[in-house]
Amino acid sequence: MDIQQIIEFENESSYVDFKKNQYQNSEDLLKDILAMANANIENKKRYIIIGVKYLPDGSRELHSIPNNDFKDDSDYQELVRSNIEPEIQFKYIPVEFQGKLLGVFEIEECDDRPYVMKKTYKRLEKGFCYIRRGSQNGRVIREDLEVIYGDRYKRKRQFEIKNSYLHLLKHEFKNNRRLLYTMDTYICEGPIIRELWDTASEISNHFNFEAWDSLMRSGVIASLEYEEMEKYRFAIKTIRDSIYYVREVSANWMRILAWNHPIYQSEVMSHELRQPASPKLVLQTSVKNCKESLKISQDAILSAIEILDLKHYS
Repeated sequence: MDIQQIIEFENESSYVDFKKNQYQNSEDLLKDILAMANANIENKKRYIIIGVKYLPDGSRELHSIPNNDFKDDSDYQELVRSNIEPEIQFKYIPVEFQGKLLGVFEIEECDDRPYVMKKTYKRLEKGFCYIRRGSQNGRVIREDLEVIYGDRYKRKRQFEIKNSYLHLLKHEFKNNRRLLYTMDTYICEGPIIRELWDTASEISNHFNFEAWDSLMRSGVIASLEYEEMEKYRFAIKTIRDSIYYVREVSANWMRILAWNHPIYQSEVMSHELRQPASPKLVLQTSVKNCKESLKISQDAILSAIEILDLKHYS
């Protein structure tokens, strides 16, 4: 839901607050920012919308802010950063709605609660902590802290579990890439072709996908960004494709050599047979397909490992 829809349809809640006028009292601003940042909501931005009076029946009155009176974002940033810890990421932006100029405090997801006053400012003492419950603000009590620290522990455990799965996935990718490289060395047109392909086929039995399967079963995969998830999924697919090609050629190649009947190319006309494809040509095509698949797979694994390093190990 975008800001325009929030202004028009949302009621006041733990993540939306409406104010008729801009802040004239900096203490009130600090209290409201603290309350919003400490609200018990998950993975959501929070909004304080200036220029809207929210009425008991759910309707709203719009009070446009004069252009010359619109406060600068930098003034609010300095006030909040110098008085609240840890740092809260937010911005104050102008929004045009139904011909009226409104102001919106957009507070980013707050994942480092509790937020408190880091020094005494006027009547707000050092350590002062405020929280928003529904549409009301109030002082933090023990119950609130239990929820906040319980949520922190839960997220920490989720982070540790996620990283352990991704660490195993990286190790698995590296091992599978080494197997691909070894398997690649046996795919050639040598005089002992059967032994080479049999060895390559045997290597294909040693690939491991346990970390990937665990990532899927645990649901951790859903916490990853879409592009990141697709990188890993593509790498796994190409590995499995390579295994399939090697096993297919290994299983069929001896039959190709022993086949005394012509192997006709596709799209045979009913009145005319085309030139047969020789076993050597079939082998060359099979080797080419396998080599290409192995190259794609190794590149895909490298790309997946780079994403893992960038997002989780940098």
